[in-house]
Amino acid sequence: MTTYSPANIARARIRVCITFAIYGSSTGLWVVHIPSVVSRLSIDPQTLGMVLLVGSLGSVISQPIAGWFVGLIGSRKATLVSQPMFLGLLPALILAPNIPWLFVASFLMGIIGGPLNVAINTQAAEVENARARPSMSVFHGWFSAGSMTIAGLGSVMFSFGYTQGYAAAVLALILLGVSVWSNLGLLRALAPSEGAKRRFALPTKAVAVVAILLFFGNSIEGAAVSWSGVFLTEIKGATEAQAAQGYAFYMFAMALMRFIGGSIVERVGERQMLVIGGVFITLGFAVAIGSPVVLISAFGFMLVGLGAANTYPILIGVSSRIPGVAPSMGVAAVALAGMFGFLSGQPYIGFMSQYFGLSVGLGSMAVCGIIVAVGAMVYTFPRMARGQTPAR
Repeated sequence: MTTYSPANIARARIRVCITFAIYGSSTGLWVVHIPSVVSRLSIDPQTLGMVLLVGSLGSVISQPIAGWFVGLIGSRKATLVSQPMFLGLLPALILAPNIPWLFVASFLMGIIGGPLNVAINTQAAEVENARARPSMSVFHGWFSAGSMTIAGLGSVMFSFGYTQGYAAAVLALILLGVSVWSNLGLLRALAPSEGAKRRFALPTKAVAVVAILLFFGNSIEGAAVSWSGVFLTEIKGATEAQAAQGYAFYMFAMALMRFIGGSIVERVGERQMLVIGGVFITLGFAVAIGSPVVLISAFGFMLVGLGAANTYPILIGVSSRIPGVAPSMGVAAVALAGMFGFLSGQPYIGFMSQYFGLSVGLGSMAVCGIIVAVGAMVYTFPRMARGQTPAR
């Protein structure tokens, strides 16, 4: 069904892994610096929530045309354009000299981040289809591995006093160069003329159901990655280095479960994997919030990571094989909802924290895990073309 050569597919598989690792690293650089930015600019929870909300607004503005843009020029070119731009803006966010600058940088990151997320996930689906083997979990595992590595490196940097973000800016520029090299090896569009005919359209009912589940699933990720460090420092009294370690625990769990998630899903099925994940998410938030010990609270976020790890790759994979929907368009529509869920979960916690406390805000995320688990129990999963992943 494909005219890609085996060599091109093999190279693209490696480059997609690198691209996802770079995406995770760039996200991790921002996340581990949130507590220091909050401290340096004296930001209260509501203001931080507004900063993150502005990023969400940027993504919402760009998302309606992201699927059309990726379909028009192809996922390779879209990634090659958007990821270096995303990395180039990262130092402006981390080194923001004042709050207005922070708002502007967050908005621009959202504008670029939406198309980037659609582009790399569409490319990942194209590589998975070209290989004719489940690959999405591993690709997302590299995202988690990149973020976890940067979190660990951030902990080391903070321990040596590099908390102002200048070292992070240098790392971002290095990642930018690697990104350009990596993205040049991605798969080219087989039929660009078909992409030019694609238009943004409202999702079908089947796509909408998957999109809703991913919205709630990614709300959990958005809350955990952006607020775990603030929660550990402000509520549990952790140092910045300890907070970075807590985020590293979370991303370690995400990476581990994504690297082994494909084989587990083949044995227990997509449905059961999502249900079990919901249980781990609920338990993890209970441990993180209820424990008086910083290390045990950090372990709670690890449990959340174990539960949430495969929600995104499973549902993105499902979106690429919905009957009657082109894989790239299904991925684009569902990724849009996932991005919106990821971003909206961040300001939601900010507003909840302002009025009810950060513990209550994070604790409410357990409800999202329950929604995903219940949704998985009632949804009819489309089988993979070759029957490798039963829904059960």
